[in-house]
Amino acid sequence: MQHWVQHVYDHSPVAAQHLMISLYGWKLSRLRFGGSYERYLNELLRSQYYSKAELTELQNERLRALIRQCYDNVPYYARLMRELKLIPNDFQTAEDLTKLPVLEKETVRGNPELFQATNFRERASEIVSTSGTTGTSLRIRVDVEGRRKNYAFFGRLKRWAGVDPLARSATFAGRAIVPVRQQKPPFWRYNLPMKNLLFSSFHLSERNMPAYLKRMRDWNPQLIDSYPSSLAILARFGLEHGLEAPHPRAVITSSETLPEDQRDVIIRAFQTRIFDQYGSAEQVCFISQCERGRYHVHPEYGIAEFLPTPAGEPEAAARIVATGLTNWAMPLLRYDMADLAVPAAGECDCGRKFQIVKQIVGRLDDLVQTPDGRWVGRLDPVFKGLQTVRRAQIIQEALNRIRVLIVPAKGFSSAQQDSIQHELERRLGPDIEYVFELVNEIPVGPGGKFRAVISQIERTRSS
Repeated sequence: MQHWVQHVYDHSPVAAQHLMISLYGWKLSRLRFGGSYERYLNELLRSQYYSKAELTELQNERLRALIRQCYDNVPYYARLMRELKLIPNDFQTAEDLTKLPVLEKETVRGNPELFQATNFRERASEIVSTSGTTGTSLRIRVDVEGRRKNYAFFGRLKRWAGVDPLARSATFAGRAIVPVRQQKPPFWRYNLPMKNLLFSSFHLSERNMPAYLKRMRDWNPQLIDSYPSSLAILARFGLEHGLEAPHPRAVITSSETLPEDQRDVIIRAFQTRIFDQYGSAEQVCFISQCERGRYHVHPEYGIAEFLPTPAGEPEAAARIVATGLTNWAMPLLRYDMADLAVPAAGECDCGRKFQIVKQIVGRLDDLVQTPDGRWVGRLDPVFKGLQTVRRAQIIQEALNRIRVLIVPAKGFSSAQQDSIQHELERRLGPDIEYVFELVNEIPVGPGGKFRAVISQIERTRSS
């Protein structure tokens, strides 16, 4: 969101904020669920029970068409294939993808225009920014139909969870929908066209959480869609203080790794099932849990490879390298997700012949604790859209002191540093000293996993 728009929003009355979010929700609803969305969803409801051979042929057919698109219209791949003396007919099955090198995030981040298909105009696509767990910003162009295909997969997941697509939902995510200066309820805003109540993930203090739980009970959502860290904080508080939580039909968690302790406390507090999912704005891989609780790679979404990890990483874990089949405006082939997973053999008794994943290893950030008693996770959105930040890390050294390490790219300026601090203050508050340090590199942690947020303080309360 542009700064002037955010400024107007932050200083508007709550009723006006409800209206602005609802208008934006109406726009998103048309974009995501209009046009061919229902056709895509119905196709997915049929293909989920295809045989393994049928799924393989479906993947290969779509891959052949995508390779032709890359060869004819995507500058990066047109040049790469010619350098490797490859033509589209050299790619008949998913196994043929190994003829291409693995694509690193940094290559896409540094040259996004080379990956954008020349046969897609701006009006037929949109830019989606992502920062991911590495704090590295990417700008991905997604075609309109690809976006609808993406949400059709989420629609199928909701069917797995037994959720009515038109039912009420509640969301905890990374948008700063409530100004950080606000000290009293409501800490939520309405998206009326989508029957969605958005809760702030940045006001979860002991003083505020009773109001959160009461509003959630009154709203009585059929689905809660949330970062697991936010919902786990609320669940633990409710259990410790004897405050009842709503009992939705399902909770869908995403954007962070879901540790077992968070899963357990959410299930106990909300008395429901959790369907965890893994995806990305790059639209190359979609993994989610089925009704039996097993993680599945959705084969119609993309082709996932699980490659050996470098020395020092968990022996059973593998790098997720994926080729997306849904986005023709900026297709990515053999794209390294920079996340780890543990693949498993065998089939699930849910009846689907999808690849099983035992565990998603990546995406685990620490929580930041604020001086006024709030716990905040998933801070990577503060770097969204900044092409001049190669990598960033947030280190909490004390309750009132945070160090921000930045590996700058060409063009990074003090104004952009001020913008990052502004976004941090909006989420964490102004009563914290923010120290910025420009560095040449940020080392990875144990096991080769980069941690975007590190807390060095002793917890005053378990989270």
